[in-house]
Parts: sequence; C-alpha cells; structure tokens
Amino acid sequence: MAPFGEKGALLEAASANGPLRGCRVLDVTNRISGSYTGRLLADIGAEVIKVEPTSGDPARKAVVATGPAAGRYSPLFMYCNLNKFGITLNLSTATGRGVLSQLSATADCVILDDHPDHGGLVEDDQLTQTGRAPVLTWITPFGKTGPYAGFSMEELNLYHAGADGYVMPAGLAWELARNREPLRAGHYLASYQAGLTAAVGAAAALFRSMREGLSQTVDVSEQEAQLSLNRSTISKLLQDGVVESRETRAFSFGGVVPCSDGFAEILTLQDREWQALTQALGNPDWIHAPEFSDPLQRGYHGDALNVLLREWSAQFTREELVRLGQQCGLPIAAYYSPAEVLELEHERKRAFFKEFVEDGLTFVYPSLPWRSEIFEWGLRRRAPELGEHNEVIYQRLLDHSPEEVALWRRSSVI
Repeated sequence: MAPFGEKGALLEAASANGPLRGCRVLDVTNRISGSYTGRLLADIGAEVIKVEPTSGDPARKAVVATGPAAGRYSPLFMYCNLNKFGITLNLSTATGRGVLSQLSATADCVILDDHPDHGGLVEDDQLTQTGRAPVLTWITPFGKTGPYAGFSMEELNLYHAGADGYVMPAGLAWELARNREPLRAGHYLASYQAGLTAAVGAAAALFRSMREGLSQTVDVSEQEAQLSLNRSTISKLLQDGVVESRETRAFSFGGVVPCSDGFAEILTLQDREWQALTQALGNPDWIHAPEFSDPLQRGYHGDALNVLLREWSAQFTREELVRLGQQCGLPIAAYYSPAEVLELEHERKRAFFKEFVEDGLTFVYPSLPWRSEIFEWGLRRRAPELGEHNEVIYQRLLDHSPEEVALWRRSSVI
C-alpha cells in the first residue's frame, strides 16, 4: 500500500485532518465545478493547491456590490476555495508548463477542466513524466470523448442540457405561473453537482491508488452529472416512452402546498403515509369518499384532492405543519429562503455554519452536510489571495531560488 504524501513533504501535515490527510491535490481549474471539487477534497483532509492564471480565477470578479465588503471580496470564490493554498502560474508559457510538471510530481491528484491551456498538458505528458502518475480528474461540459467533447458551455446551458430546466417550474409553481419561461435553479447548482460527482470519483481513484499503486483518469461530464439528478425522468422516457413536461412532472396530489407564511411539501407515496395524512387532516368525512378509496382512484382524482389539501394547509404556518407531520408520521418539509436558513435553530444546534474573521469582517460559511466520528471539519484557512503562496510553493516545496522566482514574476510566468 502506497501512503499519501510520499512524493513530497506536506505543507500542513500538523493541521490537516480527515481521510485524505497526507494527500496533495493540484486544483488547476477555472470553473466553479473544478474549484468545488478541490474544496470538497480539502474539506476531508487533502492538501489542495489552487493553481490560477496570473489574471486570477474568474470567480474572483464576482464581488459583492453592497455592504462593508463591497468591491473587496467575492463570496463565490471564497466559498469554493476554502482550506486551499494558492499560487499563480502562466500555463501558456513553456516555463509555466515545466513548473506544473515539477509540481505534479509531488501530487497525488490533479484536477483539470476545459481551459484552453490545459489541452496540451496531457498530450505532451507534462503531468506524467516523473514518478508515479497522479490521478487525473477531468471536469468538462460533455466529457473527454464523444462528438461534443471540446464544446464549451455556460451554467444556463449546462442546467438545461441536464434536462431539468425544461420541466421546471412544476407542480404548484407551474399552476401559479403557467406561461412562465423554463427555469433553472439559482446560480451554480449544476456546477456544484458536477463538482460533487468529480470529488467522489477522485476520492475513489485516490484510495485505489493508495491500495494498489495504480493511477487512473477520472472523466466527468458536467452534463451527465446533472442528468443523474433526472434519472427517473430519463427512465420514463427510455422504458415507457413518456416525455415529462412542466405540466406532467408533479405528484398526482400533495407535493408543494401553501401555508400561511410560505410553502411546504407533503409526500404521500406509500399507503402508511396516506393513513398519516388522514390522521393529520383529522379524519374528515370527505376523505372516505369512493374517489379517494385507493391509490389508483386518488391518482385519478388528484386535482380535486389537491384543492382540499391546499385549503387545509393554508391554515397553518410552515412550522406548525411540519410539527403536525412529525406527530403523525407524515413526511412534510418547509421551504425556506437563504436568510431564513441562516437563522434555523436546527442548523445552529448542529453548528453547520462556521464563522471566519478577516480584516475585521465576519464571514459565515456552510460546513459539511454530514458528521463523522473519524474527524471534525475545520476551517483551516480562508481562500487564498492571488498568488499568496507563490514563495512557499516555489521556494520551499520545489526548491527554486528567490532570484529564479523573481525572474518568473518579471517575465509573467507567475
């Protein structure tokens, strides 16, 4: 078994924690999906070095427009690059590519995306010339093979190419706005899904590499990662020839219902949940009507049932409805705005949000969505400033002289 970290001394051996402790990862990406992959690997203990062009990752430009941090900080970049070291490197130069090759020789994993400067790196064996090859994790819009390989795609295209946008809004949202344009989820959901997919694949490849000493390439298609969220929609098409639409993609009854202060969702997929709903409703006479007597009949008469359910749910607040569901064993969840989520007692009790103070400002970050008995997630460092660790990486890790690093800076290599 080849342990992580055998290629070079770690920069943070004493502080890192988690199952990937001792693993070094190079994040050579310029898209949210790749940055998020690196962030997730850092969260579980990997030492991640963010390699940016001299102009910086594009996410750095997404600065806040108001408040005390206006024009100074990019929450998007900060969130996706927590717990990383950061360097700049111009990969369009031969010197830059040579330095990356040297750096990759100390790494266990390299994350790459569809940036134009990345295509020749593998073709020229720039990353695999020295020692055991690192795990290469490619994250591109359509994957590295197939007729669309090499195509570019923006977030809006990505979300719709994953088949989700065409069937949203659905359910109550569609009923309230039937003429509305197809929608996508807010901001970068598709990119985060691709990043999560890539992180799982990279972690699996890393553990195989540790056990067997074998490297491999992980090829992640952002479109396919998004399609995986719509497996039931795809299955209906392939198996039954059913093409879902915004009108049909809804539960026959239940789903999103109005409350006095917003919306909640009710699921009654099984008979025991129907019995729980009957109890929550107070066992009214109408629920025993023939048209609601069995699942098939309830499906046929879903519209009529929804009218009655929504009249009933509108009498309660979201919290009241959730508590009632818990008492009766009925799956009910409330919909919250981002501001409301920050104030939820449940998340405060679980310490899901962590604070970090920088320049007198307090930033709040989501932590991991799960807890482990093996390790506790920690905010080891904020996202790096542009080129913040150039000297540490190039001089201490790669053993280049200060004069050589200064020359690189003058010649725009870093």
